[in-house]
Amino acid sequence: MTDAVTQQVLAERAIALVQLADALGFTLTIETEACKPLALGHYDLKIEVRESHANYRSQS
Repeated sequence: MTDAVTQQVLAERAIALVQLADALGFTLTIETEACKPLALGHYDLKIEVRESHANYRSQS
């Protein structure tokens, strides 16, 4: 696959995963977190899954 095609496939799969989490009542967050020593490309992925606000409030 070319880089552009690979990026498109990854973006589509990420959207599908976010939509699945939403349908199940969860919020999915994926972000990068800088590592020390600070350097270009020196990061970890931080992935968080938590109950969505609506789902949390409906249980109160």
